[in-house]
Amino acid sequence: MNDVNLDALKDSPLFHGLAAKEIEFFGTFLAQQQLSAGKTIYIENMTGESLYLIKKGSVRVSQMLAEGEEQTLVVLGPGDTFGEL
Repeated sequence: MNDVNLDALKDSPLFHGLAAKEIEFFGTFLAQQQLSAGKTIYIENMTGESLYLIKKGSVRVSQMLAEGEEQTLVVLGPGDTFGEL
């Protein structure tokens, strides 16, 4: 077992309805990361290789506009997921 807190998985809508044994199985494939505020995690059109479950804090999903400005599409928080499915 790695350092992933299985309670975070149990509380996630993505894993809702799974038995404890199934959640434990998925937990063996996950790793916990702590990222710095303002860090870019993913850039549009980049090949996705990870699925993220937010345990604490928030993630701003944005899009670059032609004018060079950034437009916020959504802000995700604890329990939300994003990335490669």
